[in-house]
Amino acid sequence: MRGQHRHPRTSRMLRYYFAAQDIHERASSSHVQYQTMAEKLKNSDLIYRYQRLLELQAQACRNIAASLRDNQTYVYDERLARANKGLKQSIEHYAATHPGGVDVHALQRLAANLRGVNYQLSHLESGLDQEHDSEATRIANAETSGLTNIIRSIRRQLTLESATFRHAVRMAAITLVCCTAVEAFDLSLGYWILLTALFVCQPNYSATQNRLKQRIIGTVLGVFVGSLLPYFTPSLETKLMVVILATTLFYFFRTNKYSFSTFFITIQAITCFTISGMDATASLPWRVVDTVIGCALAWAAVSYLWPDWHYLALNQTGAKAIKSEAGYLRSILNQLQNGGIDDVGYRTTRRRAHESAAALSSTVSDMSSEPDKYGDKLQAGFSLLKINYSMMGYISALGAYRSQMKQDENEAEFLHLFFVAAYRLADLLEQADNPNEETFQQQYDSLQQQLDQLQELAADGHNEQSSVLWQQLVMMANLLKPSRAAIQTAEAQA
Repeated sequence: MRGQHRHPRTSRMLRYYFAAQDIHERASSSHVQYQTMAEKLKNSDLIYRYQRLLELQAQACRNIAASLRDNQTYVYDERLARANKGLKQSIEHYAATHPGGVDVHALQRLAANLRGVNYQLSHLESGLDQEHDSEATRIANAETSGLTNIIRSIRRQLTLESATFRHAVRMAAITLVCCTAVEAFDLSLGYWILLTALFVCQPNYSATQNRLKQRIIGTVLGVFVGSLLPYFTPSLETKLMVVILATTLFYFFRTNKYSFSTFFITIQAITCFTISGMDATASLPWRVVDTVIGCALAWAAVSYLWPDWHYLALNQTGAKAIKSEAGYLRSILNQLQNGGIDDVGYRTTRRRAHESAAALSSTVSDMSSEPDKYGDKLQAGFSLLKINYSMMGYISALGAYRSQMKQDENEAEFLHLFFVAAYRLADLLEQADNPNEETFQQQYDSLQQQLDQLQELAADGHNEQSSVLWQQLVMMANLLKPSRAAIQTAEAQA
């Protein structure tokens, strides 16, 4: 994929991949306070035209997914172009009937953002026959080949802060205990204990607890039904049919219904014992007992061997997410100054910001599944998650604006002050967990003064670009103190 001469299908898939990233950035962006705007437009057809275009774009994405699944060429729906034209006409009419309205520029930017999505959808199949070796089509190289890089990657995981390392050590400990117990007590079917413990033990407590319940229920029901099957399958042929059917259903439910898959694999195992001439009836109680023992070992491992709640540091995860957004904002500002292009550096920074946001979301989700342990921390977690995604939306809106940025000499003063204020805002994002309140407040007050100057310059120029840039910066600045307060609250509750 990183070579100079890519296979045509590889080039096509990369084109889809880059288009999906751009659409995701645009879909994540927040250009206005949508609840306030919806209230203002409730008696206008504008909100319905926005809704119609969004619905058609969502359907187009589903159609693209279907075309990829069926290995067919996606055909652009012309209704998208008509809906976009209707929206444009409605905005022009609204602007004419509301001269000087402060929300007109925001509505125009939102429509321009949706036009950008339309452009990606309509050009998915364009330029696929050409080779592109530029930065815009290069993908990041993880550098996982070679012994040195492999050792470096492994070394990064050799810490108890890594969930992967903790899970690996737990699995090794479980294997050691199970194998020792089987050998010490000479258990002929003791491998059921090992298999149960390994399959049930998951990287986090809530997932293990959920799978533990499903495993026990599926095994008990499977043993009950399996004990009755010999009365209904007297011949070898019927037994083989049961084995085939149970194995098929096991693989069918293996990834989405673990209790069902356990139920069918238990039936398959009991039937196979019967076919091989073993006394299946005598093994049934041991199947249940071994399952309970294996589940108990898995539960003990996730509960006492470096349990998750010792490492679910909400304040650290939240601070990391906010700092990643600072890097994302800096990357966008650099492109606003020097021209926007989806090069590998920009895409990598954007991906890291979204990965950090997803990590925060995962942490809050894990905590919400255990309200008895984390009930007092959930409110801070949800507040931090809401603030983080709101900040991500405002930053993404600037990212979606990169290609429309104009370096107008008449706005030189505004743009100079804008970039100074924006980089200061990025600095404050990186200091979200800085305990020095006085330093933060001084820089925050300085930022507010710069924003006031920007507001005056934007009002004097009556320019759409100035209005958009100032508005996005203000909405981000309004979240600085709430994000800092949420992190401090989470840290106090840690």
